[in-house]
Amino acid sequence: MNIEAVGYKVVVKPDKKKTEDGGVIIQETAREKITKGTVVAYGSGACDRSGKPLPFPVDIGDRVLFDWLKGNMVHDNDEDYLILDVDNIAAKL
Repeated sequence: MNIEAVGYKVVVKPDKKKTEDGGVIIQETAREKITKGTVVAYGSGACDRSGKPLPFPVDIGDRVLFDWLKGNMVHDNDEDYLILDVDNIAAKL
């Protein structure tokens, strides 16, 4: 993957869920607003007033629920990824 998140952004690999007739895989994101995925990268995050980095709320490999309508879908190395603000992650699973 050649995508690097910046700031308070995360890169999520959405789950592929269903296979339709003809072998076409349709992502869950095509069906629902809130979906599941795996965090594959995150940015540098936020800092407190003194400039000390605050802990990032998710880590690489975390399974999350997110609002895919709030992000930007990108295609890299034959895979789809979503770049979104960490605030658009609804929950860790």
